[in-house]
Amino acid sequence: MAAEYPEAAKQLSVVAERVGAHLSDVSRDIGEQLLAEIPELRGDGTVIKILEASVAENVATLLHIFENDIPLDNVEGLPVASEYARRLAQHRWGAPPARRAWGRACRAPASAA
Repeated sequence: MAAEYPEAAKQLSVVAERVGAHLSDVSRDIGEQLLAEIPELRGDGTVIKILEASVAENVATLLHIFENDIPLDNVEGLPVASEYARRLAQHRWGAPPARRAWGRACRAPASAA
């Protein structure tokens, strides 16, 4: 993005760095929102712990991407996110709850910036 929109890339980097200072709060808020809105995600302590780790990893990775202007083509799936998807499938929840969780996580408002 920096080559096409250098000022936007610079501003996004600053915002990502500021949000990163509140990473644990933002990740916790997103995880709590997902659990509140998607009942299928509740009830299994291991799945909840993996969800929390997955959210934290995904948020941290996204912030690093924004902060360092990393091309999205260079980004791969995260191990914790893959394990979380596998656990959901084991519980026969399948794709619908996972898609809802992903969609809501992408739209979750940041509580700190």
